[in-house]
Amino acid sequence: MQGWWSPSARSALIVCIIVLFCAVWSAGEAGQSVILGAGSSHLREVLRDLGFPSAQVVTLVPPAQCPGHFDVSPAEIVALASSRILLIHPWQQQLANLKRAIDAAGVRDTVVVDVPGNWMVPEVLAAGVEQTSAALVGRIPNPEMLRERARKRVEEVRRIGAWFQEKTREYGLAGMPVLCQVMQEPCVQWAGLRAVAVFGRAESMGVDEPFRLIESARGAGVRVVVDNLQSGDDRIGARFAEDLSVPRVVWSNFPGAFPGADRWEETIAENLRRLAEALGHQGADFSGYKDIMTSCVPQTPTP
Repeated sequence: MQGWWSPSARSALIVCIIVLFCAVWSAGEAGQSVILGAGSSHLREVLRDLGFPSAQVVTLVPPAQCPGHFDVSPAEIVALASSRILLIHPWQQQLANLKRAIDAAGVRDTVVVDVPGNWMVPEVLAAGVEQTSAALVGRIPNPEMLRERARKRVEEVRRIGAWFQEKTREYGLAGMPVLCQVMQEPCVQWAGLRAVAVFGRAESMGVDEPFRLIESARGAGVRVVVDNLQSGDDRIGARFAEDLSVPRVVWSNFPGAFPGADRWEETIAENLRRLAEALGHQGADFSGYKDIMTSCVPQTPTP
């Protein structure tokens, strides 16, 4: 990290930012589409659902990385500097790495989409869509189009979420006792599984805690360990699975982390497919949600 903050690198970064600001200002004066920054791939996908194409959205945090531990590169700061508006989650306000990136990029309009919780859970995502749309009204032309797109996407998310829950019941996963990483507990509960115990990062645990968790999980008849991809810690979840003699399944908390799963619904389908197959349902298919997406918002001119 030290190398790119050398005097010459800082000078080059400043020049790039100035050039981009001039370009963005000129584009705005000419009436061209604005660039929006997204603090996560969840917000990126919501913006796309609201009608903003990928070329108009700059995503700050890579979906496979822990949001609190990623290193912001000069290229990412330059990209962020082109954004007129940056949307972030409430918890991102506390991240020092994000604050440094925002300050370096000179972002003037940072909007907190005030929806706490895990956005992989359908009701939380639905609220996120509504709040994102509301936050952009007054900042982006054509608010009625934003509201209509938000309404349709919220309806779609709820219908898809209900379909996934029904599918987990069909595979006999409802009520399944699991040991899960703390960041996945809301998703586990929403899917109808039973989180009998949760664990955090290895470095945050006391000496005796892993043994207590194993005993608790064993006593509850845990069938699988659900780990979190973005935690970036393979050791503790793998150890629990080995000691319990059960499979370990890694879920993603953000869309776009698994190949071919850029969308929220694609990521949920992949998470559940991994779980079902680990429990013996080879060839488990969670792609039926696509039949619901006939209500997907049609592509029309972007705001």
